[in-house]
Amino acid sequence: MLQSLKDDIQGMVDDYEETNLPINDDNEKLRRFCERLEFLLKFGLKERSLVLGGRKDLWPYLCRCLEERRNIQEGITLVKANKELKTNTGRHRYFLRYCLLQCCLADVLQQCIADEASTLQFYDTGSLLLQPHFANDLVTSLYVLSDLTFDLALASSSHDLDVSWPAYARVGGASPWSRPPSRTWSLSSLCTRCHVNGHLNV
Repeated sequence: MLQSLKDDIQGMVDDYEETNLPINDDNEKLRRFCERLEFLLKFGLKERSLVLGGRKDLWPYLCRCLEERRNIQEGITLVKANKELKTNTGRHRYFLRYCLLQCCLADVLQQCIADEASTLQFYDTGSLLLQPHFANDLVTSLYVLSDLTFDLALASSSHDLDVSWPAYARVGGASPWSRPPSRTWSLSSLCTRCHVNGHLNV
């Protein structure tokens, strides 16, 4: 699954370099990437209590890990303020798309995985995110996306993220959140990138 995710990333890189246009929801590789990333992030989530049933959700995990990270609070606030999102599934999808737009997806997930206490609270001990080699490989792969530009609609009315990932781009102008990567996103971003590239064998 991780290799397939890497193939999707390389496919988006090839498309971006060939067209010099932002990646949008018409790109089939983007949809496959989102579906695979979601699967990997949800794999190994713990069961809830017998009263609640089902498994724990990805969105509360992201909120828990990032609640004290001021550099990403804008994205968390946008999700919480969006009343059209009815499920935690829709909320984490919206947030992951926001991270793609802001070129900070790898940084955000790196920060979450580094919060070992929260990760152990939400994931089984045998989960993929708790395997250091897998987690490092995943984050390193995601950093490639920081050099791409995305044009993704965040208005919930453009697609029902509670149901599925978008399969086509909305009609209209560029997303108001679509912009070139901001290298001022966080100082910790640069530190994280140096740590990953300096300590991993890719």
